[in-house]
Amino acid sequence: MNFRTYLSIIVLVLLSGGCSSMLIKNTKAPIRYQLTYKAAPVNCAASFDKGLRVWDFTAISPYDQTQMIVEEPDGQTLSSSTYQWVANPGEMVAQSLLRDLSTGSMFTQVVSANDPTNVKLEMTGRVFEFAWRRSGSSARAVLQVEISVSSSGASPSVLFRKSYNLESSPFTDDNSSETFAGAMSELVGELSRRLREDLCETASSNASASKTFGAGKQSPFA
Repeated sequence: MNFRTYLSIIVLVLLSGGCSSMLIKNTKAPIRYQLTYKAAPVNCAASFDKGLRVWDFTAISPYDQTQMIVEEPDGQTLSSSTYQWVANPGEMVAQSLLRDLSTGSMFTQVVSANDPTNVKLEMTGRVFEFAWRRSGSSARAVLQVEISVSSSGASPSVLFRKSYNLESSPFTDDNSSETFAGAMSELVGELSRRLREDLCETASSNASASKTFGAGKQSPFA
C-alpha cells in the first residue's frame, strides 16, 4: 500500500465521524452552544385575552438530537459528537419563543409545558430543518419550522398556523461551530420577530371579527 492510498483511507475514516473541518476535532467532552440573541421589540395593541402554553416543539430526524448538523451540497446530512447544542432544536426554539412572548401583552400569561396553570390556548411546532448548509466554498444557517396556536379543551380549534423558512447570509470558507451558532441565533431571533408580528395581526383580525357579531351570537374566537 503506497503512502497516497494510506492517507486517503485515513481521511475517509475521519470524515465518516464528522461533518467538516468544524466537526472533526476530537475532545473528551462535547462543546455545547446555546441560542443567544436580543429579541426585537414588537408593538402590538391587540390581545388574545387568554393564557398560552408553549409546548416543546418536535423535530424530524436528524434534528431531534443535540448534535450540530451539516448539510452537504449533495443533500447528505452529517452530525457531530463534539459540537452540540445545549438542547435539541425543538426545545431551544420553543423556549426562546416562550421567553419572548412572555415580555409582550398579546396573551394574559405565557407558561411552559410543565406549568400546572390552566390556560385556554397552546402553541405547538415542528422543526423540519436546523442546519449548517454547505455550498461550494460557502455555508449558511437554515431554519424551517411550522408553528400552530390552538384552543385547548374537548373541541380544539386552530387559530393560527404558519410555516417559516429562513436562511442566513452566506459565510465564505467558514466552517466554524461559533459562526454556525451565531448565525442560527440570529435566525431564531428573526423567527421570533416575524411570529410575534403575525400573531398580533391574527389577534387584531379576531378582535375585528368578534365585533361583527350581534347580540345573542357567539364569536368563534370566544
